[in-house]
Amino acid sequence: MTIKYLTPKRWQYPYLIQPAIFVVLIIGSWTSGRGSQVWGQTWSPQTQETLKKPIAIFWNEVPLRSALNNLSATQGIPMFLDRRVDPGQPISIETQDTSVGEVIYQLAEESGCGVAWLGDLAYLGPPTQVSNLEILRSQLMDICRKLPRGLNRQWLKGSAFEIPDLGQPGDLLERVLESLGAAEMETAVPHDLWSGGQYGSVRPIDQVILLTFGFDLWPKFNSSGELTIGPAPSPQEGKTKIRINKSEREQISAMVRKEYPAVKLSPAGRDLVMKGPPEDLHELRSAVLRTRWQTKPEIPLASSGEKVVSGRIKGSIGQALNTAAKGLSLELSFEPHLRPKLLQQIDINVRGVTYRELADRVVKGTGLAVLVRGGKLLVFER
Repeated sequence: MTIKYLTPKRWQYPYLIQPAIFVVLIIGSWTSGRGSQVWGQTWSPQTQETLKKPIAIFWNEVPLRSALNNLSATQGIPMFLDRRVDPGQPISIETQDTSVGEVIYQLAEESGCGVAWLGDLAYLGPPTQVSNLEILRSQLMDICRKLPRGLNRQWLKGSAFEIPDLGQPGDLLERVLESLGAAEMETAVPHDLWSGGQYGSVRPIDQVILLTFGFDLWPKFNSSGELTIGPAPSPQEGKTKIRINKSEREQISAMVRKEYPAVKLSPAGRDLVMKGPPEDLHELRSAVLRTRWQTKPEIPLASSGEKVVSGRIKGSIGQALNTAAKGLSLELSFEPHLRPKLLQQIDINVRGVTYRELADRVVKGTGLAVLVRGGKLLVFER
């Protein structure tokens, strides 16, 4: 096999950009013969349960790669970072009783990414490219399923996938194709070095996607079933479907009418087929998934006489603290030099917390603390 290396022309982060060492929990038992299918996406039963599981996250200016490593290692969800995303950018997330799935999307938002799913693996990359990836992969999977028997199985049956430290994508691609007995080809894969990662069981066709998509390349099959790799298309329209219940059908229809008028809906039995611009489909998909993964923590019982607040708290830290102080019938007090910190903007949701707990929640991770003393809610630096 011959691999042609081209000099990269415009890659922003060409060196050691892939997330390092991810741990994937091995599924010891298969509780169901099928995974949960959403938007043409199939997760294993264990991953589906993990995505719903509530966790607490407290990250303050943590490098993106470290955040990915931590979440993947502790929750067993493999994650792959597109080479066009800066892995060193700082991430700050503080959540309690938030589902793993929701945390993944918050992590993507913080880093300016979108999320596409390749089996159980979450692919984080630039939103426009990720929107295209979802559509292109759906089309490619349909083509793979229609390949001659035996050939389709070798592309769709999962196998262990690992990127060694300082691995070169061109060499890795060559190795994957050789293991499948694919015909020799010349591919324009720029020379690059990636840090190591273990991703568990990944379909060979998805392995090829992981190794090429970050370079704007895409695998294709010709009429005889031979694989070629060329420039990634940019679809103007896509189609996907979701298995939904009646209440979700009404919810999605209302969402489309209000926010995504370019998306067309059509029922197909228990499924809802959607057709429209890739970015609209991606945003709609993400919104519905996040709604499904919302956790519903129990409302704590307030102590006698304490007022409880629920809802969205949006504005500056100072405004939120003033709200808490008024709820406690106190006066907000702080030193003038703290004013810049109190002008920082927040947007959080709270459920069943007392006003005192709200004050603590608002200043968490800011370097500030609050104290009730002498009829005042005092704000000070830790």
